[in-house]
Amino acid sequence: AAEVVQCYVHDVESTVYRPEQELRAFSKVFLEPGEKKLVSFNLKSDAFQFYDIGAKKWVVEPGDFEIRIGSSSRDIQSRTSISIIGVGQLASAQARISHPVNTDVSSSTPLTVDNDKFARMMTGDKESSSSSSVTPKKKSTLFQRNSQVIDLKSSFFGRMIRWFLIFATSKFVDSDAAANQSIHKVAESMVDRSPLRALALNSFGYLSFRKLDCLIAFLNFWRKE
Repeated sequence: AAEVVQCYVHDVESTVYRPEQELRAFSKVFLEPGEKKLVSFNLKSDAFQFYDIGAKKWVVEPGDFEIRIGSSSRDIQSRTSISIIGVGQLASAQARISHPVNTDVSSSTPLTVDNDKFARMMTGDKESSSSSSVTPKKKSTLFQRNSQVIDLKSSFFGRMIRWFLIFATSKFVDSDAAANQSIHKVAESMVDRSPLRALALNSFGYLSFRKLDCLIAFLNFWRKE
């Protein structure tokens, strides 16, 4: 049987927004019943980097990181911690403002909100709701920075963008990905679960958040309800 061993990195002390865990390496192994194999990954500095729009370069922040190993992002079977000391630099002020850490999500204390606040969080509406219950709004169907890539399937232009992202990701990890369905499925799962804001975070600085907002506005304009 085949198994895809996946390696994720979690930044424990990041001063900017980063995903809960980022896929940094994976390896497909074939096992006979009862067989065991040792899989190793060589993580270089780019496995811990993010693009700092203020410094205009890739940055590794010093601090603690957690290495997670599993068969998928939802099936983590092993964890270990490492510390980066004496190297790297903190994120710039511009990066911290543009990509603020979501303290509500990262906090160990559960976030408690009433129905009104929850409705505003889901719709992006800053105005207070007059209703005490969560009522679906038409605005909630619009794309936002935190919409997942898989949501683009509801738009013609969105489907084209999603297809390109999956194709590019597959080719990045394996130049012969077209002939490897396992690689394609991993790339598709990874892309679909990413928020649209990750397009700016992982664009090597080519796609600013201003350009991302213009792209989202374009998608919303042509979206068919």
